[in-house]
Amino acid sequence: MITDTKEINNQGVLHFLNHDFEKAKNNYFKVLNIDSDNATTLNNLGLLYLQEEKFQEAEDVFVKAYNQSPNATYALNLGHSLVYQNRHEEAEKYYKISLNKGDNAAWKSLVALYEFTNQTDKAIEALSTIIIQVSVEVSFKIQLAKNYIKKELYQEALDVLQLARLQEKSEYEVWYYIAYIHFKNRNFNLAKKAIETSIEFHNSWEKSLHLAGAISMTCDDVESTLAYWDELLKNNPANYVVRVDKAVVLLGNKREDEALKELQLVLKKDTNNLKATYYLGSIYIGKKETRQKGIELLSLLTKTSNPYSAKAKELLI
Repeated sequence: MITDTKEINNQGVLHFLNHDFEKAKNNYFKVLNIDSDNATTLNNLGLLYLQEEKFQEAEDVFVKAYNQSPNATYALNLGHSLVYQNRHEEAEKYYKISLNKGDNAAWKSLVALYEFTNQTDKAIEALSTIIIQVSVEVSFKIQLAKNYIKKELYQEALDVLQLARLQEKSEYEVWYYIAYIHFKNRNFNLAKKAIETSIEFHNSWEKSLHLAGAISMTCDDVESTLAYWDELLKNNPANYVVRVDKAVVLLGNKREDEALKELQLVLKKDTNNLKATYYLGSIYIGKKETRQKGIELLSLLTKTSNPYSAKAKELLI
């Protein structure tokens, strides 16, 4: 009989892995009809309920599995079911139980919980423990640095990132956050060098290209700013925030025709883009042949409360 339930359960697992949840559930129920306290199958059924977003049902079977066999895995999964029900303190309790029973995988869940609930100090403490006691992976150092940055503890973040840099020199994300910190501290030359290194190791990562553009803009290097933004737009043509920002910079540098093309492209795809509407209207209203179009665009902005309504009214006077 034990062999039979194992086989039925294992067939259920195969169905689950093939995303055939109904067949998996049928197998799990067959096992539980034979052995209602089978902890392995109860746990598997709980995982299936999590996939179906039936979080209370998942909790119920995880509790039963844990009561039958109070091991680290079942405690961890019970914690997951509680997180999805926004019962964060209870989830924390079971994640810590899982840790105490030797499952280091629970650290990631605990850190994710602390970050999700904005308990940054606890996230920092947990990540510091992971780095000292569990794993020297660079990813944990990056995550710790991000939490320090969230609290504006830039030197602490930089110290961690420098350790990560020595461990993995080609990790582009490390260089990105080093650049970010120098940028926030207004050390623009150091920020520029760091972000260039980040892009050298990953030349299409949007965050690095966006920060590079911001650094270049701050340093009044318009051509570099536009070059970084063009690279961003090559990878993601639908990034209308960057496309409109590019148009604004072009306008500020008396390159109106280029700006016009960018703004027209944006509004063709995103007709409700307020910033593009304002700047295109401001161009049109200054030309005799397009003045009426400009009035129409700016008038649209005055009908609702938005960041550009007051400016639009000024241009219409």
